[in-house]
Amino acid sequence: MHLAREIGGPEALSFLSRIPDGHRAGLAAALVSAWDRFPGGEYARDVLSGLDVRELTISVPGQLAQAGVVGRVESLSVIRDVPAEEVVTFVDEHGVHDLYISESALKGDVSLAPLATARGLSTLGVGVPSSVLSVLFDDEPLRVPWNQKADAHFRLPPLPHVAEMSLIAMPADWTREAADRWERLTHLGLFGPAVRGLSAIGGLPALTHLVLESDDLLAMPPNLVHHQVTHLLVYVTRVPSRMPSVVDLTGIPAAFPSLTHLILRVRAVGTAPIDVTGLERMDGLSVRAVGVSQADKRLIGVEAFPKGRIRYE
Repeated sequence: MHLAREIGGPEALSFLSRIPDGHRAGLAAALVSAWDRFPGGEYARDVLSGLDVRELTISVPGQLAQAGVVGRVESLSVIRDVPAEEVVTFVDEHGVHDLYISESALKGDVSLAPLATARGLSTLGVGVPSSVLSVLFDDEPLRVPWNQKADAHFRLPPLPHVAEMSLIAMPADWTREAADRWERLTHLGLFGPAVRGLSAIGGLPALTHLVLESDDLLAMPPNLVHHQVTHLLVYVTRVPSRMPSVVDLTGIPAAFPSLTHLILRVRAVGTAPIDVTGLERMDGLSVRAVGVSQADKRLIGVEAFPKGRIRYE
């Protein structure tokens, strides 16, 4: 299998097309990853036809149409600029649950409104590959970097069936009033420029888990209040060479009064100080500080916490 992929060409394609159906299912991931060695629709038709795959990446023009012959697809990544209508058709026809649309696929003012009809979609990542956020709270590392200076412009209506969503920027048509129509959105990740829209998430009715990662994260917005958020994961990456020099998290009690779990993932060196003063007064709050020790001078206000309330890792 691996030798055929490396060799490529008509003979290798013929060999792969003769793999019995009973064996192809167990080789699905390898067969899909070999597609880039056999450009064109012939490989999809002769090798991938009817095959259920866990992950599929669309990276060249016309590939999504060629992929129409495969069976069910659990996770779809769209790297190329593909019309949203075509993506939705594929999502519906192949039972896609997890969709990632890369920043490079968001050219110009893109409307993702057709996604409103993709009822089977449960997780969505726009510009951020790690759309399945729940695993990040279980110590899964953030796998792929994204563009902190992304300049993505897109429109996205409320998708009442989506439960987890990651954004590299806030949708141009996002409003506080429309937030209550995201009926099942329990996990939200705001990355890079998207953090600037943090004050507009207060109306999300089902939100319980929030991930924040951005050089733009300075403090909690003063007008943000969300009573359902219980889990907050903050990636601290800001460097002190820019002003202000402190990542101010003292506004967390006012913004998220029901918070029970706070995870701070701090880059090992070079990040700005983090002020958690006052968080010790939040009843039932447990804190994990990953990447720092108890003696780290970058943590401000930790001396007021009762013993054992902060776990250093």
